[in-house]
Amino acid sequence: MFVETVAFSRDGRRLASAGWDRSVKVWDVATGQEIRTLLGHTSNVYGVAFSPDGRLLATAGLDGAVRLWDVGTHRPIGTPLTGHTDHVLAVDFSPDGTLLASASFDGTVRLWDPHTGQPIGRPLAGRARNVLEVAFSPDGTRLAGDLMIISVADEEEASTGMAEVLRHHTADAAVVTEPTELAMVVAHKGFCWMEVETEGLAAHGSRWQEGIDANLRMGASWPGWRRLAPAPCGSTWRTPPA
Repeated sequence: MFVETVAFSRDGRRLASAGWDRSVKVWDVATGQEIRTLLGHTSNVYGVAFSPDGRLLATAGLDGAVRLWDVGTHRPIGTPLTGHTDHVLAVDFSPDGTLLASASFDGTVRLWDPHTGQPIGRPLAGRARNVLEVAFSPDGTRLAGDLMIISVADEEEASTGMAEVLRHHTADAAVVTEPTELAMVVAHKGFCWMEVETEGLAAHGSRWQEGIDANLRMGASWPGWRRLAPAPCGSTWRTPPA
């Protein structure tokens, strides 16, 4: 089964991992031994985060729920936090631990009180159809960063698929796989072309059953795209090993 996400506790002693088997595993970093498997989600788990003091673990997944766990006892705390109407893909605690944010495919970010499990205020929503990541600023006063809209297209030769996408949506960046000899560049006017290299099994990345992981690795590179902003057009960026 695929592991979708991992998170360290702030003191570096614990690691949480989660993925397609619907479980969350907590590991002892020093020994590499599994401490406990947490069960409760009814579908794939995509988001995990430790609270700053390391006492709580928040998890989220395709079942649309956010769950809180006591790291000391490895037991769930209360009932799942519900309110999102679609998959929940990311969670993050504020630096002081008083807020928990969750991001969902329903296009919203929700804020929660992690100690009571109650929602705080109304859902934060903009023009995005889906929200894939969420993070607090270092001082905890706002959710960090601007929303980045990234379109994905599997294209070869002079395909115009991305051009069609851009007639209906505004994107900040585009991932175009299999750009044979860059011939399709002529169809995507207005973009600064950069090459992003990843390591993995590249052929037809959608064949996940065979361990082909190219699409997964490219997707994992998205958070680092902000570092490309100062790079000159035509440059090549290699992602860190997965």
